[in-house]
Amino acid sequence: MPQPRRNRKTPTQPLPALPPELQLMSPEMAAQVLDTTVATLASWRFDQLGPAYVKIGSLVRYPVADLQAWIAGRTVRHQLSA
Repeated sequence: MPQPRRNRKTPTQPLPALPPELQLMSPEMAAQVLDTTVATLASWRFDQLGPAYVKIGSLVRYPVADLQAWIAGRTVRHQLSA
């Protein structure tokens, strides 16, 4: 009886947790975080707007740390005038 083949994509040891600066989000995940659409993110990339992204071949990924920084940079704080 043949032995079942091991899935080569499944590591035998769990991978260590990556630090935030190395964690990547798909456009779908980033769109969900930003409460927008994947199409809007694509438009922002084309227009050179929006959060920084990484291209890995044809894949687009958003570094979590850059996404957090982009959001923080758009925080509006109102000051009360005295």
